[in-house]
This record gives sequence, C-alpha cells and structure tokens, in this order.
Amino acid sequence: MSELRQIDSLIYSDPQQALTLLQQISLDSLSSKEEKAYYGLLLSHASDRNERNLLPCDSLLNLAIDYYRKGFNKGRSLFYKARLLTAMGMEDEAMGYYFGSLKEFGHTPREIRFKGMVYEDLGNIYFDQAIYQRSTRKIHHCIKILFYYQR
Repeated sequence: MSELRQIDSLIYSDPQQALTLLQQISLDSLSSKEEKAYYGLLLSHASDRNERNLLPCDSLLNLAIDYYRKGFNKGRSLFYKARLLTAMGMEDEAMGYYFGSLKEFGHTPREIRFKGMVYEDLGNIYFDQAIYQRSTRKIHHCIKILFYYQR
C-alpha cells in the first residue's frame, strides 16, 4: 500500500512515471479490496493525466466506486467514471456521476481542483448539447472555483 501512496504523490509532478510504475504492478500482487480499489483509482487518474483512454480502467473504477463509501476517493472514482462515460458518448449517465462526485468533495485545495474539473466537464456537456445558458453558468462557477483555488 505504501508503494501506491508514493505513486499517488507522483501523479501531479510526473504523471508519465506514475503511469509507468502502475503498469508494472500486477493485479495478482494486490491482496486486498482496498489495494485493488486504490490501484484502480490511481490508474484512472494517471491515465487521465497522460491523456490516455480510460476504458481499460472501467472494471477497476467500478471496484473503487463500490469500495469507497464517501469522501475524496469516492469523489475521484465517480469523477473518472463520468469522464469514461462522456468519452463513450453516454453524457446523460456521466452527468449523474459528475453530480455524485460533487457531493463527495470538500474544501481542500485538491478537492477544489476536482470540483473545478467537474464544473468544466459539465459545462462542456451542456455546451455540446446546445444548452448554452446552463453551460455559461457552469463555466462561470468553474472560473470562480479556480480563482478561489489560485489564492
């Protein structure tokens, strides 16, 4: 588990290295549901940061969503599932996951960053569906959150 925590700390500073290290870990070497859920969450996060397809992470994301009951990791799991669904063209389903993730994030800088990404993604979905007024409100809210985070 300590190896996974170290990789988690690398995701922002060196996402490629984090993804490489995660890909070197065998799922068979992970003994508990907690480790598998955390691995799935980190693999999704690192894949996203490296602009890779999240589809290979789908079953691991489902495991993480089921494992985490609440809090930041639950929110991250829901967020990456939403991004996966959006990429698959399943925007309506994705929106449920996005809104669910918002309920899990608190007010730490890391969580506020995720809230901003959620609002940005929701704004893009609304914009793509030609719901411009709603899109504008979501993007405006995202800008306010990111401005707050920058302080």
